[in-house]
Amino acid sequence: MVECRLGEFLESKGAISDCQAGCRRHRSTTDQVVKLTQAIKDGFHRKQSTLAVLVDFKAAYDKVSLSKYLEINLDSKLHWDTHIAETSEKDLKRLNLLKRLTATKWGATQDVLSPVYKTYVHSVLDYGCEVVTLESTTNLEKYDVVQNSALRIITGGAKSTSMQLQTGIEILESRRDMFTQILGDSQKNRLQVQERVQMCNIETQTSLSHEEFLMKKHQRPLLMTHHAPNAVPLHSRCCSST
Repeated sequence: MVECRLGEFLESKGAISDCQAGCRRHRSTTDQVVKLTQAIKDGFHRKQSTLAVLVDFKAAYDKVSLSKYLEINLDSKLHWDTHIAETSEKDLKRLNLLKRLTATKWGATQDVLSPVYKTYVHSVLDYGCEVVTLESTTNLEKYDVVQNSALRIITGGAKSTSMQLQTGIEILESRRDMFTQILGDSQKNRLQVQERVQMCNIETQTSLSHEEFLMKKHQRPLLMTHHAPNAVPLHSRCCSST
């Protein structure tokens, strides 16, 4: 309860940097990846280079041509071939777990295998899908191969079987579109919140300036000088109003 109230207070005051995504509502590591990739794309459009410094203390500062940022593989051209290939290979290895849980005479049922797939394999395909959704269909088909292989293991059906309908697992393309829409809505709501915070700050500053103006308007000077024609200036004192 304390964390929730404190978080809402800090968010309403704009006290947390917009660069921070960890431990914040409606934010994830995907937001950071999108920010970095968008900065790189903007540099491409302006025909400029974008420098990103990634420090890995375990690797003793090795210099590599391929960088991994929050488990997303980035290259100099911002192509996703390597990332998609590596993710597909990782998930194909994870399918061995599903194979071991199935057998002709014994094994887990479809109701058990589907949650295992969604948790252990599907989550890997979903992560970072917002940034690769514009990649060529040929590369993204590698993800479809992984899912189709998993669905055949779960259902035991042939390739012509409507396995998505039988297992209740969505098509990957639909999920990519859904996550992209969620990310877009989140960014839009975040901008609206920032605008409201800025408006509140402006109103507060305007109110303070107005109060200062009123104070100065009703404040009487401590020393007044009267000039008379052809005479020496006369000074008179007066007390400030309370």
